Amino acid sequence: MNSNQTLIASVLAGIGASLCCVGPLVLLSLGIGGTWMATLTAFEPVRPVFMGVALLFIGLTFCKLY
Repeated sequence: MNSNQTLIASVLAGIGASLCCVGPLVLLSLGIGGTWMATLTAFEPVRPVFMGVALLFIGLTFCKLY
């Protein structure tokens, strides 16, 4: 992988890792709310996978850039 591909992969992995937190925030900013927002945990089971992939790609990007 070249440095551009590694950088793009790390950004996408970072976005995937933050879906569990950003999703409810976006819905609340759009005015969609309610008590069911507290139970919105669809991405919670895959969060560790996304965090691991994000750390991997961020590390690869760091190694390639520096």
